[in-house]
Amino acid sequence: MHPRLAEIAATLDETRAAVVRAVAPLSAEDAARRPGLEAWSVDEILTHLSLVEPGVAKRIAKSVGNAKGEGLERETSVASVLGSLDGAAFEVLREKQVAPEFVDPKTVLSLPEALAALARSRESLRHAMGEADGWALETVVAPHPRLGTINMYQWLVFLGAHERRHLAQIERTIAAVTGR
Repeated sequence: MHPRLAEIAATLDETRAAVVRAVAPLSAEDAARRPGLEAWSVDEILTHLSLVEPGVAKRIAKSVGNAKGEGLERETSVASVLGSLDGAAFEVLREKQVAPEFVDPKTVLSLPEALAALARSRESLRHAMGEADGWALETVVAPHPRLGTINMYQWLVFLGAHERRHLAQIERTIAAVTGR
């Protein structure tokens, strides 16, 4: 795998492993419990994550596939892209957001179902990343609902940051519903 994608993949995998570790000791009841009227349960957060990731995978697959057909060049840089979203626009995403309708967890999966959905979504993302591997992804752009037009590396960096933000939310939710 190209060093840029390998770096992103490692970060995504570390974050996912932390999510799985955080929810592993939860009972089904605690995972389904909301810490407040307006707050999501762990099940809702995981369901949301299982909706976001395949959407990003599809965005990458479609955008890169189209760009290849238009003569996309191969990647020549190995510089890190992990900080490519740093700045004021990205800081907005650190604040609580209202999920867009298409990733709002209307049908909530149970903890085991959500973890299985996350495993499947990661496979679809890995497939999309494999198809994009070695291509100049900085030159392939698509609109993000909150960040504006960003490139495919930035879509992947966003995905990792999004999951890390929700990991912190999961940890707060677990503390609130279990007292630990």
